[in-house]
Formats: sequence, C-alpha cells, structure tokens
Amino acid sequence: MRFRWRGVDVWRSTGFSERETAKAAAKAIVNAVKMERIDALTKTKLKSPYPPLAKLVELYRAHAAVRHRTKVNNINALRNVCFLVLKKELADLKADALTASLVRDYQAAKLRAAKTEKQRASAEVSANSTLRQARSLFAKKVMHLYDDLTLPELTGFKNSATLSETKIHGFVPFPFTKWFGFCRVVRKIKDSDAAAWRLFVMMSKLGMSNREAFFATEDWIEPRHGYRVMSVKIREDFAPKSKNRVRDIPMSEKTYALLRGRPVPNAMHIVPEGRFAAMRLNKLFRQYFPNRQKGIYELRKHAGSLVATRDGILAAAKFLGDRNETAEKYYVALLKPIKPL
Repeated sequence: MRFRWRGVDVWRSTGFSERETAKAAAKAIVNAVKMERIDALTKTKLKSPYPPLAKLVELYRAHAAVRHRTKVNNINALRNVCFLVLKKELADLKADALTASLVRDYQAAKLRAAKTEKQRASAEVSANSTLRQARSLFAKKVMHLYDDLTLPELTGFKNSATLSETKIHGFVPFPFTKWFGFCRVVRKIKDSDAAAWRLFVMMSKLGMSNREAFFATEDWIEPRHGYRVMSVKIREDFAPKSKNRVRDIPMSEKTYALLRGRPVPNAMHIVPEGRFAAMRLNKLFRQYFPNRQKGIYELRKHAGSLVATRDGILAAAKFLGDRNETAEKYYVALLKPIKPL
C-alpha cells in the first residue's frame, strides 16, 4: 500500500497476499495513522482469520474419498508449489497464501529452470500436472470438508490459466524390428521367469496397468458371452483407479494359453511379487527402448493402439478403461496409415 503522511510518501506492505485481508489491514493502518499513532507504520498487525494450510491438509488426508496414493501425491504437489515460491512449509502458511500470483510465480520458476526447448516442454507439462494435483485439495467434491473453516477467495488459485504445452506426450509406435526383437527375448524367459512373462502378456495383450496386473488373481478370469474376460472391478483387496477402469477385458484363447504357461508354485496372484517382476521386465525393455519415458507402461499403450487400429478410438478407450480424449491424446496411435475413401 502507499499513502501520504505529514508530507511524506509512505510505502508499506500489509503482510497479506489475499486481497480482502490485505484491504482490511491497509484500512487499519490508515485509521491508526489518523489517530496520531506514530508507531502504526511499524507495529500495526492483523491476525489472519484464515486457518493454516496444514489444517486443510489434515482434513483432506483424513476424510477425502480418494485413494491413499492419490492423497499423498496431491498433498506433496501443494507442498512443492508453496515451497518453490514462498520457501515455507505448509505448517507455516495460512490459506490466504493460495492466490493467482502463487500460480504465476510457480509457473515462472519452473520455466526459468529450463535451459533448452526440450526442458521447457517438459517443464510446461510438469507445472500443469503439479498444479492440477495441488488444486485437487480444493475441488468441488471435497470443499464440504472445510465447511467449518473460514476460507479466503480461492478462485484465482483454482482457475488461473495453465501453461500451453508445446509437446503432447502421446504414444509413438514401436519400430517393428525392435519390437519383434524384444518379443523374441521375452519369450525366452517364459519358463525361467514366469512372473515377468505373465506381466508382459497382461500389459501387451490385455492393456492392463502395472497395478492391475499386480493384484490380479485367477478369480479375475471369468466367462462372458462365450469367451473369457479379465474382470477388473472393486474387490476386497483392490479398487480400480477410477470408475472408468471398471471393465471386462476380452481375452482370446491364445492369450489365455500364453498367460497360463508354467504354473508358479504357491502364488496367490497371477504375477507373484509383481514389483520385482516389473523391475526385471523393465530391464529387458530398456535394452531395446532406452528412451521410452514410461518404461514397460508403454506396453499398455501398444495394446491400446492395436485395438484402436482395428476397432477405433472409442473401443480402445473402453478396452484401456480411459476417457475417449485421454486415450486419444496419451495412449494410442494408429499402427497403419489411413486409406483414402
């Protein structure tokens, strides 16, 4: 704020970033000066009416109806945004720290750190993703958690424009020579490493995610419409990532035979010790595709691309358990050129 006092222009920070609180603080300072409170310029302070961000995080962590891993990621995203710009932890900040300027400063900081065009493209995607996660703590479906608290106006924080991504991280089909070379190598571990082999089949033939494959048991394989399906649904020890992921994945007899293979003794899951199996499979994958950012998760994208090429984008989205626009943007590519009409 700036005002004139006894012929002198005075500049002073109110100490608040949220507009309404800052206006109240400025008004209190001016009133104090008018009452000849000479110390007002250095000692006038208002206690923020807003709760600490740590309190909001506590409520979100305890009561938000989302997966535990999602909660952790969203909270960490909010912590990263605040610390990068304000250099403070959530426990040291009030809710009025969440402003449009915080978003803009975070975006600018991410872009400043990028030295090349490739790094800038990555920074744009990273900044958008982190902000999207941080804003999830204040999504419409969870705002009722804070009904007993006084919150500032959060529109600026929630609705500030995202960065324009110069690069779409879609799926680039595998070069056929390398793909078939990789498949030949994986077939050789069919007997020696049945868990890694089964993970390969479930991701490349059924389009399952790592997590789905790790939890799958023989009970997931069910008869439907004259053929077998891998039924991904809510179970006692498993919940799909989203409602779109609840689906029946059709399975050919050939894929079923590949998946059965040599039995794994005393195994509860189709892919026992899935995380270790994924590490072994990923090591093989990196030998052929060292620059694939997502590692073996690209196998799921490959499966989606096969379905999209044969049956279209809508079928691929249903097969993968994703929304149509998500599947088209990130997961699938046409493996054959479009023929003229």
